[in-house]
Amino acid sequence: MHQARYELIIPAPIERVWKFHESARTALPLLAPPGSDPRLERVDEPHKVGSKIIINAKGPLGKRMRWVAVYERFEPVHTSPDGTRHAGFTDIQESGPFKSWRHSHEMTAIDANTTRLLDTIDYEVPLGFLGNIANTLFVKGQLDAMFKHRHAVTLREMRS
Repeated sequence: MHQARYELIIPAPIERVWKFHESARTALPLLAPPGSDPRLERVDEPHKVGSKIIINAKGPLGKRMRWVAVYERFEPVHTSPDGTRHAGFTDIQESGPFKSWRHSHEMTAIDANTTRLLDTIDYEVPLGFLGNIANTLFVKGQLDAMFKHRHAVTLREMRS
């Protein structure tokens, strides 16, 4: 099992950050890696635990692949007992390119106009030992590039 973590401090209120990420039909095509030509085949709305999103997109080698994700957790903006504002959701891959994939999106209000976004991905690459080599040589770098792109898009969208 591999883990990747990406953190972004966003100069926007948590409600605005949540609204952007909750709007899968708008956010996913923007957040997808450049050149992936994502096509949303299904987006269950309103989002809740058990809702599915099906994306058909070009993979790293240009071949189209189908990714079925299911919400395992879905928590709109709320205030915890200590007064901190939080939101988040976790999606898991039901079928797709990975042996397993679990992506947690955690949003925490730092103050009224600043939000911390933490993405944690726990994943396994198929093909055992060969998959681990591919992860080291290729997959981890692709994830890093994808989240660099996602963060740039998120910041742009929060400024507009």
